[in-house]
Amino acid sequence: MPARLPKHLAEDIDRCLRENLEYDPNELANSFHTTYSTVMKRKRKIRLELVIGAPIPRRKPGRRSKITRTIEVFIQKIIELEPDLYQEEICDFIYLEYGAHVKQPQLSKVLDRLNQSRKVCTVRALQCDQELVRAWRQRAHGWNPRQLVFVDESASNEKTTYRKYGYAPIGVPANVQRLL
Repeated sequence: MPARLPKHLAEDIDRCLRENLEYDPNELANSFHTTYSTVMKRKRKIRLELVIGAPIPRRKPGRRSKITRTIEVFIQKIIELEPDLYQEEICDFIYLEYGAHVKQPQLSKVLDRLNQSRKVCTVRALQCDQELVRAWRQRAHGWNPRQLVFVDESASNEKTTYRKYGYAPIGVPANVQRLL
């Protein structure tokens, strides 16, 4: 692989070619101590930019991502619907919907790019009725604190299917609604 052309030389060659596209490529290559093919590549690029009317963006090095913009939108929608999914489950949904084999590290990078973070889920009751809650609060407003008795009947079960963590945009809590 030939040595990379320094930036200042590439800019000088481009300036000469923009001033006069009919410049002899061999003469230009000799004066800048580079190859004929390098000058011709830069010349083709400048001609294309003149036709398009805008500079051609450089392509990101490496393989193209399997995760397209439509898949990114799908990921955002699926996280809005079910924020407590595991990354492997999201990968499975992508495969079922688009046929793309996405690995967990790729998905993790996409979630970072979409500003989605993993946090503790806030559980809200699905059967909760705001009118009933408002009525209960009005009724409880008149109670004396000495009238209240609290009993803790909660227990811990490690085999529960409820998940503690979920994804949501940065700065927004991860809310999950489920029947309680």
